[in-house]
Amino acid sequence: MPFMARGGGPPRGSPPLWCLPPSGSFVAVLHTASHEKGQIYIPVVNWSLAVVAAVLLFGSSDALGGAYGIAVSMLMAVSL
Repeated sequence: MPFMARGGGPPRGSPPLWCLPPSGSFVAVLHTASHEKGQIYIPVVNWSLAVVAAVLLFGSSDALGGAYGIAVSMLMAVSL
């Protein structure tokens, strides 16, 4: 029998995943807007993807440090 909502109609979202812990215990899930259903923001996933992208893009910590130094220098020059 498929998952049904309380009123007997089709569910408005995905069924709960009983194999995972409640979302409030380990992972912060933020709802971005009250008028958009199902749109969420998970900060841990966002930061993890950013770190993985930076490591893959630059390849080494030396290259990443050099890019950071250039970015700081350019910011200081622009904001004088």
